Amino acid sequence: MRRVFLFSSIFILLFSNFQFNYKDTYSNLIYNSELSKNTHHENKFLLSNNNLKSKNINYISGEWIVTDDIISTFMSSENKEDSLRYSGKYLNINNRLFNYNNKTYKDISYDIYDISEEEFFSQWRVSLKSLGIYAPKAKKITIKNTPFSNEFNYILVKNRSTIYLIYNGTFFRLNKVN
Repeated sequence: MRRVFLFSSIFILLFSNFQFNYKDTYSNLIYNSELSKNTHHENKFLLSNNNLKSKNINYISGEWIVTDDIISTFMSSENKEDSLRYSGKYLNINNRLFNYNNKTYKDISYDIYDISEEEFFSQWRVSLKSLGIYAPKAKKITIKNTPFSNEFNYILVKNRSTIYLIYNGTFFRLNKVN
């Protein structure tokens, strides 16, 4: 598993530096069959506070559950069946705490950035639209100061009730519980 992760990390680093002039070539590789459009209100939320570097993540604070809606990219080192082991697990997020899989991590910090469709596609070879995000930009939250940085280190915000955790080329959809 360590070799697979090392290989996939090197692969991502190598290919994240290249810009491609095509869009959404790999969208047929996703497993999700029901993608809903964001409402106008959600798009307005995603576009507010452009390029904000912040530690305040109140809009995604709360309890989340990992769904079985898993989207894999061609860079993913896990198949869908392996990824489903995360399904049903709970995640609790607030400004200084990250609780996942019955483990609590304190003194966590976050940086919030806007990521454009082009930047996102260049990084992950998946379009924002294939995740159901129809805005020109999305919020990307980097989780810092974590002992599990090899596990989940990015959150992509779809709207106030749906986020994605990115791990090893796989996007795990989480729905807000409260």
